[in-house]
Amino acid sequence: MRIMSKNNERAKRAKFALSNYGASNKLERREALVDLLTDLMHYCDKEDLFFDLCVSSAGNHYIAENPTGDQAKGLMR
Repeated sequence: MRIMSKNNERAKRAKFALSNYGASNKLERREALVDLLTDLMHYCDKEDLFFDLCVSSAGNHYIAENPTGDQAKGLMR
């Protein structure tokens, strides 16, 4: 139960970040997510970070945070 609680909090933080991109419905949330990811790519370029390595690491964190695999919708298979 604690894992779900932490994951719910993580999802709330992401929703808050997307709200700054004007996302209110499902289509707008998808577009806002794409805009945010694109902006993060530009940020990584500016800060000399490797976006693809960050995404790979995030995927590993996501899997570790979902030990039952119930919520693995966020990863393409």
